[in-house]
Amino acid sequence: MKYILILLAIVASSCGSQTSKTTAVDNAPEKKVQTDTLDHLFNIASEAELIEIFGKENVIFDTVYGAEGEESMATLLYPKTHNQVEIAWSNEKKREGVVSISHTATYNVENDTLGIVSRWKTVAGIKLGTTLAQLSEMNGKPFTFTGFGWDYGGTIMDFSGGKLDKLSISIQLGISDFLNESGNSDYNALMGDNEFESNNPIAVRLNPVVISIKFFKEY
Repeated sequence: MKYILILLAIVASSCGSQTSKTTAVDNAPEKKVQTDTLDHLFNIASEAELIEIFGKENVIFDTVYGAEGEESMATLLYPKTHNQVEIAWSNEKKREGVVSISHTATYNVENDTLGIVSRWKTVAGIKLGTTLAQLSEMNGKPFTFTGFGWDYGGTIMDFSGGKLDKLSISIQLGISDFLNESGNSDYNALMGDNEFESNNPIAVRLNPVVISIKFFKEY
């Protein structure tokens, strides 16, 4: 009987040890991995965490330029590449708390083109190069955008109650090949500080593409 009790004690001790190990693994913090989805960058707490995930060589803090010559500071992910993303922080000193995420097509001086191929997309499926026709289909109804040829040109002003209307996002449309498309009569017809509907026959023929995406933190 004494030997049976000793054997049971050994088995119980072994099971308890195994349970402890399993619990330790189960409770380990989940490792954050790289993402190709712009919206998911809001889950990153700080620039330090951004470096941990994407690598120090892919992250810098630098001056960024906006419309009308506006300057500000932001963290750049994949700087000076087609994948560059600008991240602004609520606490700029500590670089914590993402408030906005911007991804804009890069300009190629030699070819007079915009680079609209990148790794990034949104949860809704929007990416650089998404066409006006594709956006209209995603939205489920026509939307309004401003005329081209100025700092805010091609900005979508109103999704008119469509499926994309609730997104905290700013999208800018344009052409990607200035050398071959800027002389297009349809493009010239949509120039200036005016508003146009996406179902306008001229806009439908031109079918401009997304050249800039900016997300804002929802509160």
